[in-house]
Amino acid sequence: MLGFIDSIDLYNKKNTAESTASGGLSSRELLYQRFLIYTTFYAAETPVIICEGKTDNVYLTHAIRSLAKDFPDLAEITTQGEIRLKVRLFKYPRSSTARILGLNAGGSSSLANFIYTYKKETDKIKASGENNPVIILYDSDSGAKKIRNVLTKATGTTVQGSEPFVRAIRNLYAVPTPLFNGVNESKIEDFFDDATKVIEIGGKTFNDGNNFDVAKHYDKNIFAYQVVEKKAASINFDGFRPLLTNLVAVIRSHSAARPT
Repeated sequence: MLGFIDSIDLYNKKNTAESTASGGLSSRELLYQRFLIYTTFYAAETPVIICEGKTDNVYLTHAIRSLAKDFPDLAEITTQGEIRLKVRLFKYPRSSTARILGLNAGGSSSLANFIYTYKKETDKIKASGENNPVIILYDSDSGAKKIRNVLTKATGTTVQGSEPFVRAIRNLYAVPTPLFNGVNESKIEDFFDDATKVIEIGGKTFNDGNNFDVAKHYDKNIFAYQVVEKKAASINFDGFRPLLTNLVAVIRSHSAARPT
């Protein structure tokens, strides 16, 4: 019902110059936002992972599935051999849910704003919840500074980005992509081996950084859906082990801290 009401509000907002110019949420949208934060995150029935975007979801899903045997906190293998994830990855649909939560754009700025919003809204919640962690997974790149600044304000402790994870507020945690071999930055694509990243699609190679040439390179979307998703069975996901280990550490830490 709230979703339907929001769709009507969105239609009216798009057709009202004043509302469009303000870009803010109406009082009804703010109520819906509070409802979504409670049902989707605060009272989540399983651990939730929020990545920077939809391609990250593809990478992480297949990494967990590939390494399920070694990470039973993240996935289970049934007696029939079916792999079922025990975590839920937040999807980035073009829907009112993502828009109201401020997560429709993805990226570090959206995640930083979400941390602020989550603190503001959960401070008002008196109902039970927090049974499962909500984990923000972000790249340790130039955009990470925004997230670290918000985390520092939320926790009252300087967040360096080298920590395996940080508890931000209540059941909200943040996990940066691990740093290796003395490097100062990393991103989730770094955890694929060279054999995967040199796979050609249409005569082009993958480029996730600078000097992108459309005549020579393909982007993250093609890499995620035409390489990782289609060839997951033959891809080596061992580079994801440190990251998955940190996700498990959050789940276990939160479980241990919960009152019995």
